[in-house]
Amino acid sequence: MDTGETITLLFLRDDGKQEEVHLTHHTVTEARDVVQGILRSGGGLYVKTEIRRAGQLIETIENKVAL
Repeated sequence: MDTGETITLLFLRDDGKQEEVHLTHHTVTEARDVVQGILRSGGGLYVKTEIRRAGQLIETIENKVAL
């Protein structure tokens, strides 16, 4: 379980604004779970989320509800 570096979640809102969340002591799998929970509870506010570590894109998750 690699939890060495901070994971950044970059949420893109439907109005074009971006919001960052920084997770420490989390795995990428845990970060995905956090993203899915926020996208479900956000009511379509967020269009997609990028999961990044050390500035590198790991994964992009699109919100199926917002599309």
